[in-house]
Amino acid sequence: MSTRKLLFISILIFSKILFAQDNIKEIEQLLSAEKLKQANELIVTALKLDSNNSKLWFYKGLIIQQKIEISSPSNIKKQILDSAFYCYKLAEKYDTKRILESLLAESLLSISQQYAFTGMELFNNKEYTEALNVFEKCISISKSTIVNHLDTMAFYSAAMAAEEAKIYPKAEYYYSEIVKFYPLDWNSIIALANIYKLQGEKDLYLKLLKQNNRKYPEIEIFYKELVGYYLEVQNTDSAMLYLDKVLRISNNDKLLYLKGSVLQNENNIEAAKLAYYKCLEINPRNADVLYNLAAIEYNRALDLVNKEKLTSKEKKELKQYLHKSVEYLVLIKTLEPNNKNILLMLNTCYHQLGMKVEEKEITKELERF
Repeated sequence: MSTRKLLFISILIFSKILFAQDNIKEIEQLLSAEKLKQANELIVTALKLDSNNSKLWFYKGLIIQQKIEISSPSNIKKQILDSAFYCYKLAEKYDTKRILESLLAESLLSISQQYAFTGMELFNNKEYTEALNVFEKCISISKSTIVNHLDTMAFYSAAMAAEEAKIYPKAEYYYSEIVKFYPLDWNSIIALANIYKLQGEKDLYLKLLKQNNRKYPEIEIFYKELVGYYLEVQNTDSAMLYLDKVLRISNNDKLLYLKGSVLQNENNIEAAKLAYYKCLEINPRNADVLYNLAAIEYNRALDLVNKEKLTSKEKKELKQYLHKSVEYLVLIKTLEPNNKNILLMLNTCYHQLGMKVEEKEITKELERF
């Protein structure tokens, strides 16, 4: 290449730099005066001459970001944010001397917050895949060398969006990362275990739960999850094993109710009743427990009512069952006065017991249904 041609190229490059620098000053003045449209037109022109200019890309990103309006649809916000983010990334790439580092860090944090709000809007609108994409942008920003501040909330959001979108490998990854950050976040451990289960990895599901159950035997949530799983697969013995274990550390009325229900389903009625009685000691107003106790006595009574002939002993038992059922049903009625099923059961009991006044009152109440 001739010396004359080299000189020409050098002059051309130098003139471009001078032009861009002059434009930057004017752009900054226009931005200060909030004349964004004119500033953007100058930036577009200047970038044609100097596409590697970090300031031009930075200012372009700022202008684009200002276009976002709260009332804009989420997908429009996302498009605007994506364009601004693209400009900031180019500004970071060409800012080799790190002149814009602090300004870029501030702008990236700002855009990350806007991404987070937009992601939640998309999530609430059930646009889970789009929401995941947005939350992943937040994570990308937080991992950048300029920001370098891990946004763990974005990991939570991404995990939930991936789970709802049924993109289970990503959900697994994000929940796994959360568990690394916060090894005592029990809910995230359970969520990760359930992602394993949803992917058909039941061995990993059980391994994770049992490991944490052994490591933290005082934590209820792992027992409950294991009880639920074993009931789901109809392994009653294992379910009862974990139920009894958790009841040693937590005398919880809900857990006692569950134990009673399992025993009742196994037709171990007397053991079920003992569990229900313990439950009522803790919470005398537990309507579910009262109903199950009422149902036990009611069903025993119906079995006798349906018999063709009763012995004197059976007649006595029938009255006992009916009176006991009424006792529980009346309590439930005070808690749930509009429960039609309870009123029907009471009506039957009163009829069988020959309590005509009470039967008439219940019949009148049933007329409003």
